[in-house]
Amino acid sequence: MLIYCGWTKNTLQVTRERSYSMRDDCRLRRSHLVIGGAAGTSAQLIRFLIALVLAIGVATALPQVADAQPTPMPQGIVQRVAAPTNALLKTLGIANFSGGIVRQGVSALGDAPDLTFVPSNAPCPQNGGAGDVGSCVPASGGGSWRAVFPASGVDVRQFGANIDGKTDSTAAIQAAMEAIPNGGTVLLGPHLYAVSGQGLTCSHPVEMIGTESSESFLYGGYSGFRPLVNNMNILTLTAHCFGSYFGHFYLDMGAAGVNIAGASINMLGNSNVTFSDISMNAPCIGLDLNGNTITVDRMQITQVAGAGCGGIRIGHATTSQTTVDPRITNSTIQSSRSNPADYGMRIEDAGGAFISHDDILYSTIGTWIIPGANQQVKNTFFDNTTFGDTTVNSPLVIDTAAASAEVADIHSSQSWAAAFDSKSGQPGILIQNTGGASTFTGFHFVGQRVYSVPGNGVSLLAGSDFTFDDSAICGAGDQGGRPYVGIELANGLSSLAVRNSTISSRCHGSSAGHHNYQIRLDGNNTRIILTGNNFYGWVTAAISGAPTQPTGDAMSSVIMNNLGIDDQIPALTAAATIDPGVYPTVNINGAAAISRINGCWNGRKLTIRPTGGMRFTTGGNLAAALRTTDNVPVEAICIGTSPATWYLK
Repeated sequence: MLIYCGWTKNTLQVTRERSYSMRDDCRLRRSHLVIGGAAGTSAQLIRFLIALVLAIGVATALPQVADAQPTPMPQGIVQRVAAPTNALLKTLGIANFSGGIVRQGVSALGDAPDLTFVPSNAPCPQNGGAGDVGSCVPASGGGSWRAVFPASGVDVRQFGANIDGKTDSTAAIQAAMEAIPNGGTVLLGPHLYAVSGQGLTCSHPVEMIGTESSESFLYGGYSGFRPLVNNMNILTLTAHCFGSYFGHFYLDMGAAGVNIAGASINMLGNSNVTFSDISMNAPCIGLDLNGNTITVDRMQITQVAGAGCGGIRIGHATTSQTTVDPRITNSTIQSSRSNPADYGMRIEDAGGAFISHDDILYSTIGTWIIPGANQQVKNTFFDNTTFGDTTVNSPLVIDTAAASAEVADIHSSQSWAAAFDSKSGQPGILIQNTGGASTFTGFHFVGQRVYSVPGNGVSLLAGSDFTFDDSAICGAGDQGGRPYVGIELANGLSSLAVRNSTISSRCHGSSAGHHNYQIRLDGNNTRIILTGNNFYGWVTAAISGAPTQPTGDAMSSVIMNNLGIDDQIPALTAAATIDPGVYPTVNINGAAAISRINGCWNGRKLTIRPTGGMRFTTGGNLAAALRTTDNVPVEAICIGTSPATWYLK
């Protein structure tokens, strides 16, 4: 071949070579040409350039010899071999090419990006000296060829990964991941690679990046992985994979059949790992997240199906809140409608989780907080997110699976829960303590929307300290003869505040429901605050039941300024005990003596409008006897805690 010299920074690279009278060691130093080690004159330079032009013309007319052995080059010259393969590279000795060689393919010309190798006297450290195809290749006669990777990163094709999506490329991609230094980049390019067995393992900090095209995130199929068997983990992150980044690729999990086990991405307790713009289809579990400060953004998980499966599981492998500060944002989890997954998102152990702008669709349960033995879910924040939409059962369930579990301080702002078309009779939000945990408290909702659910809007069956502010709970159902309600507070529970909210059978465009009551207090409920609400749209009454005032409890209840309560004046019949509910004013008919008025909590005021002469007597919870005349209102105030007593005038 003929030679020509190309300028690369301060060096002229030989890019094609055959016998020619020109010297081989032409090189550029600073601003002038050095030929044979002596500075050339202008005439020499002109003669050199003329010869160079003629040489190029002849060279372009010659055919390339794909498998020809390259002629040895002087030291310091990088030889670019036409159509080499990895097999050809192995046949070359380092003594003849001391300046290095550029490999243009692995199995065939162009099946991988060009990669420069430099000689080393040492054998390859991988696989007993056999090398790993990409970072090190054995040289003929001893020593090895060591790859010099570009700053952009390592392309998995340089390690022999096949882009046909059928040939097993697990070993090649794993070798690429292990070859790069901490924080190095593994490039996938716009290709799908087949993987098998135990999948891929990240054991030190890496960046794995697929195509930057938005199409790969929205539609998949442009960059990523395809399993050759079902029920496998595609990517496992050990604890040493801290600080890694994975983004812009697709996991075609359903390619080998239905998955009933395994996770697309399995984390074994990592820290400071980021996932961005990753999509996956038909996994059993999409992301099994364990560790500290894990960020997930723009992840799309579709067609999750079957029992035991779900989109994202948080803290399954940790206890005592050691999965810390996970962030799940701008992501979508969509279950199969024909075979729904158990959950969209399941949180078992987490401290400081932040979940924002996500959408969960069609699963049996949307978001499921369910810590087990020695697990804790605390200080969890949901912001502008969908707990569940069109779920089979409840969009949000907060529960425990063991007595040693703990749940505390769950906060939600501007979030959504809906179960359109469900026939299960389950509530929109279900809070219960099946495991009997001793710490189960603090559930706070601001701007919460609970729409069109088949059972109660909210069922509070365990715990304490519940707040709903500026929320809308609408369209609860009616099934099996049971009276469904907007919010149910189970017997014996305390500390419920509902403020500036709307609870109605229908509101804000929700489908029509059947609220027998807007709020049902099942009994022995204390510290109830209901202020500034709209309770219209009930069937039987706005509120069922009333707060109680435990003996010795200095805390009381406040119910005032509520539409559907303050503007209603129920009519009661005089009896020894009357029950005015939570209404501030009642009409009473009849002449029977009254000795007890239910619903006495410290500070409550009640106006009684008798329609005739009426007697109030002691012996119940009245401080003194009183006689009234027709149509003269009686003002009553409940004072005290030991016990609470009505004072009338």
